[in-house]
Amino acid sequence: MTYQSSPEISFIVPCYNEAGNIASTLETIMTFMKDHDCLYEILVVDDGSIDSTSDAVRIYCEAHPQVPVSVQINRKNLGLGRNYLDGAQRARGRYYMLVNGDNDIRAADLSAIVARRGTADMIIPFVANQYDRPIVRNLVSRLFTVIVNATGGHLLKYYNGPVLHLRENVLRFEPPASGHGYQAELLCRTLSAGCTYEEVPFYSVRSIHNRSSAFRFANMVSVVKSLVRIYIHRFRRATAKAQKL
Repeated sequence: MTYQSSPEISFIVPCYNEAGNIASTLETIMTFMKDHDCLYEILVVDDGSIDSTSDAVRIYCEAHPQVPVSVQINRKNLGLGRNYLDGAQRARGRYYMLVNGDNDIRAADLSAIVARRGTADMIIPFVANQYDRPIVRNLVSRLFTVIVNATGGHLLKYYNGPVLHLRENVLRFEPPASGHGYQAELLCRTLSAGCTYEEVPFYSVRSIHNRSSAFRFANMVSVVKSLVRIYIHRFRRATAKAQKL
């Protein structure tokens, strides 16, 4: 395990039963970061896995001691949003970015996102291969984007990608979400505060080969709660603005 002072980018890599994918995910990050002249750290979270995810991380780190990886093991599954937000507290980088533990995005696309750092407060990726997805999943994804845009009053192309944030904004606008709607809430809050952004395309490998966990009942309930909070936040801001006039 390697520690660095003042990394520029902190990658949060949440894992749940990703023993077969986590090594390739870490290899992907290490590979594309060779093209960027900056220090970085990788925060792996084993979110209550019942497979050998932690062992796979340990074996990778022993074979690649130069890679700056730290590992947190949760006794129980806390959920993607909670791990993301808790990771921001532990991270040290100026920028903060999610990379899923299932290695679902190509190194070239992640590299393109990182390359845009400094051009805006947020680099927001959107899926360029939407039509490679199953029809139902594609329709649900598009419907979610339409609903979030209508609820939050914004016009983004996608809300669930690996956004590159200024870490201070994640800490400042931290939403009370632990489920799959956390990124939508965070983006709506930062956009409402006037933060700048750029949108860049990426190609999702998972959209072709894997099934999404977003369709689980508990995750759908959490998304509905996020949408309600997005609307309430927008309503309160509009009310406060009207009272100032």
